Amino acid sequence: MSFIHYKPPGRTNWYIRGIDNAGVDVFRSLKTKDEETAKALVAQANVRLLTERVHGKEAVTTFADAAKAYLDAGGERKY
Repeated sequence: MSFIHYKPPGRTNWYIRGIDNAGVDVFRSLKTKDEETAKALVAQANVRLLTERVHGKEAVTTFADAAKAYLDAGGERKY
């Protein structure tokens, strides 16, 4: 399982495509027209995917992920 960069015919932006660790099909815009930037973004996604597979989801969870989960679970926006 890894991601690739892909440019659909007729589109200007590059996309990321592949299957994540949960088996979910991923196809979303990388929001860039530059292929080198797209390659770098996909490389970062592949590192995150591999790290999660080896060390578990906790190893790749960021503060932003935790804050969003807190808010989604009904936490107060004040904190």
